[in-house]
Amino acid sequence: MSQVAIRLPDVFDGLPEKERQMILQVGVKKSIEERIKQLSKEVENAQKNIKKLEEKYKMSWIRFSQKEPKGWKEHEDYSDWKIWEEVLRENSAKRRGNGYYAG
Repeated sequence: MSQVAIRLPDVFDGLPEKERQMILQVGVKKSIEERIKQLSKEVENAQKNIKKLEEKYKMSWIRFSQKEPKGWKEHEDYSDWKIWEEVLRENSAKRRGNGYYAG
């Protein structure tokens, strides 16, 4: 189990040890739950944007990334698509987090 040093308000010092532990456990749990929700929303948003681009070009990112962009709009879509693929990959990995994030 990891240990972390954090600064807490002085009022925290006056609480019984059991109460301090409970507050910290609940706080960490809530923070993890909120982070999972945020990552899930970002993954969902990336998936929607990727789907739009797949439908527009009728191909996957792998195929699209291997062809030369034709014109400014395709170049712009290439950049956007690449970013969405990275967001999807990174946030999906964070969400899994080797057992840290369940979701």
